[in-house]
Amino acid sequence: MLGFRIHSFMKGSRQFIKQIARANLSTVTDQTIHLSFVDYEGNRARVPALIGQTVLDAALAHKIDIAGICEGGGTELDIRRTDAWVETVYGEGPSCFTCHVKIPSTFNHLLPEQSQGETEGLNYAWDEEYSNTSRLACLIKLDKRHDGMVIFVPDAPPTDLI
Repeated sequence: MLGFRIHSFMKGSRQFIKQIARANLSTVTDQTIHLSFVDYEGNRARVPALIGQTVLDAALAHKIDIAGICEGGGTELDIRRTDAWVETVYGEGPSCFTCHVKIPSTFNHLLPEQSQGETEGLNYAWDEEYSNTSRLACLIKLDKRHDGMVIFVPDAPPTDLI
């Protein structure tokens, strides 16, 4: 009797595995991209990141030296929904501006539109280190197109912000 149950279980398991294979479910590999972080001393770290994470999430998961005190939440954020419609959402925007990164301009077409608040906050908080390639890591949500993206991490944030 026990042998019959084991045989039935094994047969059912094989059928279940075949159904999963036919369903074409994605694997972790399908949901993984790679990012290259470069610190202010020129040290490089190529790390895996999951689609849907932010650049900040990926950096913190791999102990990249970057601050992200507010984790991207706290103030208003403008999200472009269509060419004509920009929605302001509250409590979802950055409030600390410490997760400053620089993304080379060759990746600009892959990044979300930069809001006036992001630009002004970075300019205020980072003053001389701010440039047209400055972005907040908490606002860049990763997708397949970001595979291979290079991210420069400036020196530690100004101490009067922390």
